Amino acid sequence: MRFSKLALLGFVISLPLLGCSDLMDDGGAAHAGVMAKMLQMPEVTIDDEFGTDVRVSFDLVHYGGPDAETFEVVSASLRLDDQHYADIELAIPEDHPQFTGLADGEELHVQLRGSIPDNHDDWGLCADPQSEDQDELRVALALVMRVTPAANGGEHELFEYEALAVELHCSHTG
Repeated sequence: MRFSKLALLGFVISLPLLGCSDLMDDGGAAHAGVMAKMLQMPEVTIDDEFGTDVRVSFDLVHYGGPDAETFEVVSASLRLDDQHYADIELAIPEDHPQFTGLADGEELHVQLRGSIPDNHDDWGLCADPQSEDQDELRVALALVMRVTPAANGGEHELFEYEALAVELHCSHTG
């Protein structure tokens, strides 16, 4: 089952965050704009006492066009069994480099973090260590991000990740 999640991660890595519709006509690999390169699957840790922690790590890489001036998470939510479970506020933590713009050729490592108070009982997950792999398949992250300006002259572009597979960690502190 890990193979299918790794295949999905490879697909997600290739998804543009901004402006890759300006590809060369000859099928070349020239891209314009900013791309998000996922470094790993988003991590979701559900603790029996302290709730749920989410971390998403990726690199923003600028491949040409106007300088990216702003980056924001428009929305993020956790999904359980293909249904909306809870909204979550994801942001760059204060102890990490903040987004201050991105020029052609630059790259920035970004980590987004957020948490909600829901624990094992709230989720109905992580009751048995033997079921953790099955529980992992039930959880996903929906994420919408925006970088402005758009590479092709637009004000901005939104890119939606409707159901990113996650790496689930069940933590038992109590």
